[in-house]
Amino acid sequence: MAIAKKPKPKLVIQKLSEARKAKLAQLEKLRVELRKRLESVEERILRIGGVVPEPKPVRKVRRRKGANAKSVLTLCMEILASNKKGLDLHQLADQILAGGYKTFSKNFHATVYQSIYNHKDKIEHDPENGVYRLV
Repeated sequence: MAIAKKPKPKLVIQKLSEARKAKLAQLEKLRVELRKRLESVEERILRIGGVVPEPKPVRKVRRRKGANAKSVLTLCMEILASNKKGLDLHQLADQILAGGYKTFSKNFHATVYQSIYNHKDKIEHDPENGVYRLV
């Protein structure tokens, strides 16, 4: 009884990739054809004396806010309360995320900075050591 060889994962991925590229090329070609047909139809409508409707504006997709129990500021204050020497911005952001805070931000430390900056009455910056502490 002959044992069938398993295809190598790299080859399988390559074949899938090639199939996706072929499908993409096919869809792009179809899009070009459909646009030409649409232009032709619109020209015919204008010749007859009709009005071509304006395309509807594209609606922007809004992201949902994370369902976190506490705000970034509240978490900053709790973490800084337990660290009397203070923490730098990246350490603070890392501890907030490590505590389970959920965010889609690609630049979360900037979000933390904005929260701190807008509440200078509660959190101060020590430029000498580069850390943030509670007031």
